[in-house]
Order: sequence, then structure tokens, then C-alpha cells
Amino acid sequence: MKSVSPKELVEHHSPLYRRIELDLRERVQRGQWPAGYMLPSRKSLAQEYGVDMRTLQRAIGDLLADGTLTAHGGRGTFVAGSSSSTNSEQPRAANSLTNTIAIIAEQSFSPGPTWLATIQTVHEAVRKSLPDAQIITLNTYDRTPEGVARHERNALEIVENERLAGVIMAHAGGAETLPDIRRVLATGVPIVFIDRLPFDRGCDFVGIGNRFAAQDLVEYLTSIGHKRIGFLAPDETVTTIEDRLAGYHDAMRTAQLDSPEEYIFRLPLARSYAMESLKREINRVAS
Repeated sequence: MKSVSPKELVEHHSPLYRRIELDLRERVQRGQWPAGYMLPSRKSLAQEYGVDMRTLQRAIGDLLADGTLTAHGGRGTFVAGSSSSTNSEQPRAANSLTNTIAIIAEQSFSPGPTWLATIQTVHEAVRKSLPDAQIITLNTYDRTPEGVARHERNALEIVENERLAGVIMAHAGGAETLPDIRRVLATGVPIVFIDRLPFDRGCDFVGIGNRFAAQDLVEYLTSIGHKRIGFLAPDETVTTIEDRLAGYHDAMRTAQLDSPEEYIFRLPLARSYAMESLKREINRVAS
């Protein structure tokens, strides 16, 4: 298969991000980027192809989704298939006594009927790579943030005491459980975080490009004529929300629209846990 240069990519008729994805995939397939290779920075790749970061992110996102690449928060993006790029690719922690993997998540992470579907999807993915693995689900749901943090701390204590092989975690305990997470990581038990990162660096993470997603949402609203666009989210300092807020501001600036503080609505965390309170707040903001 012939190598495609950035200039040649533009001359094709498929979407630009798809052409970039095919070129990146070819680099992996022909061995230019071998297993374990760390990709150049997103910024340098965007410059190479002459595209914005969002287009480059979409191309890389497809390769991450199908397992060609793997991203490790704070470390970079790697070609999959190497056991040396990160210790969390190992199926077991060095001091593990079991082949059991824990899913730690709070049910509102995927509310309603989709909760069971989400857990089933994770089970299927784990068993595809580790057919003999045992999987337990530790639901940290509670009506209050304090209760969620308590359940999350108890779940992490189970992981540590039982010396489980690994954890898939949607962190919801806030700052209160960060010491517990650090302690488990220090024992050598790998943790893959879903949706949000508890720390700035050194975490393995699966999620979406929240900043780019928020930009897309605002751009759609401006494209159909809206000018007064607000941002509503729980008053919680997590990467998911902060990235979305940054994307909101990015798109508002690009559209040359104001985004004053009165357009930013942060719902008290305790109230965001109650669906009726959340609905009332959305209606109040929208009215």
C-alpha cells in the first residue's frame, strides 16, 4: 500500500479526518511505528497534516477505539501490542493473589436501564482479553456525595485487602478518596479510569474528547442562530466537567460571543444527585 503524504490526503474525496486515520494506520501496519512506539505529540501531528486539533483528535479517536493505539493519561499515545509501554497492560498486578478484576462505579455514571448494558459491555471486553478472569462489580451509588465517597473507599479497601488483579473505575468520590486511590496504585494494582481522571498525570484512562465535544455543541447552537448560550454542570472539580467548560469558552470566543459568569451555572453536588432537583434546575436555567 502506497504511503500517503499530507498533501495527497487533501486531494482525496473522503472526510479529511478519515484520510488522516488511514495514513496513521498505514504507518503502524508497515512497521514504521512498531508496537510500543509513542506517537509524536498531537500538536506536531496536527501541524504535519495541516489540520486543527479537533480533526486530528477524530482521526486518532478511531484508532484508539479499535485498539490500534492505546492512550495512557499523562504519558502519551502508544501503538498497542507492547507489554513495556505501561504496567497496566499486564493482566495482573505483581502481588495479586487472584485473577479477579473489580469494576468500581457509581450507578448515575450510566443511569437507568443503560447501567446494566454498560457493565455487560465492560464484562465482554475484559473476557475477550482475559477469558479466565473473574469480574466483580462494586456499585458505589448513594443519595449523597458523602455516601458515594464512603462506598468508594470501602470498595478500594476490598481491592487492597483481597489483592485483586486490577480495577476499572469511574471515580466519583472526589478529593476524599484520592489518598485511597494512591495507596492502591502504590501496591502495584493497575487501575484504568473511565470518563474522568483523578490526577493530572500518570493514569491510564478511557474517555471521550470532552473539550472538542463541547465545542461541537456550541458550534451547532451558533449555526442555528443562538447567541445567548449557557453552561450547566454539577459544582464538581473533575476533568470531564472542566474540559467541557474549556471547550464551551473556546467555541464562544471563536464565535465572538460573550460568555459572562452569569451564563455559567454550577449545580450544588448534593442536589445534582437527585433527578427531580436536577430537572428543576435545568428548567430554571432555561426559562
